[in-house]
Amino acid sequence: MGDPDAHSSGGSVTVAFATGNARGGVLSSSGGGVRTELDPAVALTIDASSSGGSVTSDLRVTTQGRMERNSIRGDLNGGGALLRVSSSGGGVRISASPINK
Repeated sequence: MGDPDAHSSGGSVTVAFATGNARGGVLSSSGGGVRTELDPAVALTIDASSSGGSVTSDLRVTTQGRMERNSIRGDLNGGGALLRVSSSGGGVRISASPINK
């Protein structure tokens, strides 16, 4: 099984990662927002951006550089595989999986 790869050009993208999944991947939408739920215990490097809304995260991401309203770049639990999340038509939301809250 490869890294998650989910794209939409006409709507939103929602991806819930399984507990323990730290594989990274690419999630994007050009016509809506992107929402992802992660296990807060995994180690990932996160590159999230939006040109059509804000980027928010409920998880503690150690940011690299300056925090901006429309992007987050940094490490979750020291970093690991790259998770790239982007939207040009809405916001980006990163949250803890409901079973891991």
